[in-house]
Amino acid sequence: MLSYVVLLRTLSVVEAFMLIPSLQLGLSNWQSEIHDVIDATARIGFEFLIALMIVLVGVWTSNRIVVFLQRALGKMHTDATFASVVCNFAKWAVRGIAFIFALGQMGVATASVLTMVGTAGLAIGLALQGTLQNIAAGLMLLLWRPFGVGDSIEGIGAVSGTVQDVTLFTTHLIKNDGTMMFVPNSQLWSNPVTNLSARPYRMISIQLLIARHDDIEDALGVLRQIINADPRILQQPDAMSGAVVSDYTDLGTKLNLMAWTKVADFYPTKADLLRTIKPQLEVAGCTLPCIPFTTDSPAMFGQRLDGDPIGMPMQPRHV
Repeated sequence: MLSYVVLLRTLSVVEAFMLIPSLQLGLSNWQSEIHDVIDATARIGFEFLIALMIVLVGVWTSNRIVVFLQRALGKMHTDATFASVVCNFAKWAVRGIAFIFALGQMGVATASVLTMVGTAGLAIGLALQGTLQNIAAGLMLLLWRPFGVGDSIEGIGAVSGTVQDVTLFTTHLIKNDGTMMFVPNSQLWSNPVTNLSARPYRMISIQLLIARHDDIEDALGVLRQIINADPRILQQPDAMSGAVVSDYTDLGTKLNLMAWTKVADFYPTKADLLRTIKPQLEVAGCTLPCIPFTTDSPAMFGQRLDGDPIGMPMQPRHV
């Protein structure tokens, strides 16, 4: 019995010694896996720190560039909206480049990211084509400044008024009746626009007809007296005002009054001239036809305004 017990213990000891190599092998494998995890964590952490430093450097650089652009554009007296757009574009462009470099440092395939961004940008550009046209036109208007805030402009159709603001998408106009008009920038950039405030002076041009039997010199003398009597009408060498004969028509003699005024005096002076010209010409014995000659009048198509063919005598008619 005793020998049997000794035999069992001996076998147990032998089995225990046989398990030692396998335990050592498992322990070494476990230690190797721990080392691999530690190495991977250290490598990822190091790459993350480098990527974070790249992003921080990009943010710092973008802020420095914004400060530099603000100072430079401020010295150039650039429009505030345009300066803000340029600064924001430069800031986010630098930050975007830094972010892409950071992704590359983390092992992300930046080529595929750029492809996805480009595809998304193309789709968005096609969907917002009209809006992007307005943005591009707004940048051009802010850069070249054909007109500014406070200028009176006239465009095609009913586009007219005083510029209140120029944004990236629309230009805000205050019309003569006090209403607000919002005009897409692409319409103003792609069509002719007249800036009525670009120069300090404007010329009032009034065309009128007198009957054929009226004395031309008397009519011109009356018009010149009206011009000389108004102190708002300028007589400078570069802004000469006066009255001349511009044409002879079937209705009579066509006169043209030209009066230069300051921009602020344009509309009041024109209204006063229109109010005083007719009665003073009539006092001088001049006769005005009842309908002014216009480019779309029947006389342009071979018929006089009174219905008779061109070339027939015409009796003067009074207003």
